[in-house]
Amino acid sequence: MPRYALVDCNNFYVSCERVFNPSMNSRPVIVLSNNDGCAVARPNEAKAIGIGMEDPVFKFQELIRQHDMAAYSSNYAMYAHISRRVTLTLGLMVPDLQVYSIDEPFLDLSTFRTADVPDLCRNIIKTVIRNTGIPVSFGVGPTKTLAKKHPALGGFCDISDPVWLERALAATEVGKVWGVRRRYEKFLKVRGINTALDLVRADRGMTKKRMGVNGTRLLSPGSEPARKKKHRGFKNLLQRD
Repeated sequence: MPRYALVDCNNFYVSCERVFNPSMNSRPVIVLSNNDGCAVARPNEAKAIGIGMEDPVFKFQELIRQHDMAAYSSNYAMYAHISRRVTLTLGLMVPDLQVYSIDEPFLDLSTFRTADVPDLCRNIIKTVIRNTGIPVSFGVGPTKTLAKKHPALGGFCDISDPVWLERALAATEVGKVWGVRRRYEKFLKVRGINTALDLVRADRGMTKKRMGVNGTRLLSPGSEPARKKKHRGFKNLLQRD
């Protein structure tokens, strides 16, 4: 059975800066764009105090002072070097690897036994942080699209397992599902549909009437979305194969 893992380097640019300055591990840190104009990377500590992605620096100067926040200029040469080290480490453990972006490679785990995958992924997490200092999270699924990480589940999620799939759906806000987003999020939440799992269990007649063909395709096994685009949710909430 096909099985893919998406390895996501957590807050990659910030993690790279922390490798060379461990004193930053417990401080809010942001990495700025080329011209130091806006935030392009934020760990959870910075998100918690209200720093948004691509927020211009002039908007949060006071927050920087109040919270003793460290701000780094982007160093893409360093990030690329560390990315290569992460990739080399992964390649020693799983040779079938595809680099998707600077902080996201895919691993083909199809040749590994299903029972061995969780321990393999946890071993990779430990090995990567030991060899490179970069923390990573795993999302495992039967397709590359469905191999999504879910931080709320502790850094590892295998949705090819029905139990993990249900946990992943429950941990995914309905507004982050492809085909929902802001257009239908308010409509669904008013009706108590707050997560992807709630949406899966929702009345099909109601979703079809309000969301039309997109809602039908989203919730029908084996169907495809009307448009192909990068998204943060599931390509098909009921897809298993």
